[in-house]
Amino acid sequence: MKGRNSFTHSEIESIKKLISLKEKAAPSEQKGIRQEIRKIGFYYSDFSSEKNNYTLDNFESLIRGREINVFDSNYTPKVTWAILIEENGKAKNHSDVNGPSENLKASFLPLQIQTSKY
Repeated sequence: MKGRNSFTHSEIESIKKLISLKEKAAPSEQKGIRQEIRKIGFYYSDFSSEKNNYTLDNFESLIRGREINVFDSNYTPKVTWAILIEENGKAKNHSDVNGPSENLKASFLPLQIQTSKY
């Protein structure tokens, strides 16, 4: 790994701004922006074999997937959950369940993991 996989929230915000600039910049300007991103310690090549064209969505996906850690005493991971209800292996809407059954199975699935300040 050339860079780091843990950043402060401030560094994350700086990287996000730079990636947004890179996405809008002309190819001749992108190299300089990538150098600024690397000065902070983020190397996309540490996380992907794709050479170019990483996006803000790619970066945020790394955070949600916890491949990049955000450390700051004011920040904690936040997870949005979904409940999946199955009866005999088939997904059901919770409003279609009419009470307890041996055939029901409930699972909690993370939909989105994000970091947010409290």
